[in-house]
Amino acid sequence: MRKKRLLSIILLFFGVFLIFVGSNLELAIQIMSNTTKSQPIAYTTSNTGDFTYLSDIEYIASQSYAGWDKIRYNEINGGGNISLKIENSVFTFKKGIWAHATSQITYDISKYNYKYFTAFIGLNTTSSSGNGVKFKIFTSTDGKTWGEPSVFTKLPKETATFIKIDLAGAKYLRLVADSNGSNASDHSVYAEAKLTNQESQASSFKSLDEYDAIIKAQYNNQSDLTGEIEFNLLKRQLINNVGQYTINSFYNESEDNKAALDFLMTNQKALKYYILGGKPAGNNYYKSLTEYS
Repeated sequence: MRKKRLLSIILLFFGVFLIFVGSNLELAIQIMSNTTKSQPIAYTTSNTGDFTYLSDIEYIASQSYAGWDKIRYNEINGGGNISLKIENSVFTFKKGIWAHATSQITYDISKYNYKYFTAFIGLNTTSSSGNGVKFKIFTSTDGKTWGEPSVFTKLPKETATFIKIDLAGAKYLRLVADSNGSNASDHSVYAEAKLTNQESQASSFKSLDEYDAIIKAQYNNQSDLTGEIEFNLLKRQLINNVGQYTINSFYNESEDNKAALDFLMTNQKALKYYILGGKPAGNNYYKSLTEYS
């Protein structure tokens, strides 16, 4: 009788324990999922070199319009920041243009002497539906005859595209966001839109192609990849995992971030531990690097 009673108490205790663990496990999962959700990150650029933001230039009003709301500089409808998905994160931008499709913005750039127009283009993260937008970038020598445009089709929730348009001989620049059939939620934005002389985005890190060339030169059919070749493979993997734009934005954000990444990129053992330690939840390397810093 005592054994049966003892067994009943044990079973009851075990049942309560399972309920407690189950409820707390559910709570733990909820907490973890909340902490791993992607939070918007302020995009930070070094802004070195000669350039001018388009949002610091007046557009030609008679040749410019927005399909809804109005053309906005450095904000979206409602006053929030421009935000776009880049690589594995959502970034917000201090500088840029909002022009809901179907829209057109025309600039006289004749008094400027820049080689390129660059920007991150796409649908702001506030857009979650619709059939996307066709971005068309035109240039002209006289403001009347426009050449064949560079065309980029972007869909809601899609990663932004970084564009570089050659301005050789151009005196006018026109940005068009076509509704692509329906203008529902066509929150067209041009983030970090600027006239520049830089051949490419300023980067504090080598590109994947540059690392490929270095590694190829170092590889002599050896089976044991150690030393410098291993170090360069690890550096390449870090850039590949984090993303070129993400790692540069993180690096430019603060002196602490610079020091943290400088250490990681010069300490082979530390970098190996970081790379082989696994990927962060949600593949959010910006948050992972922030914790590391």
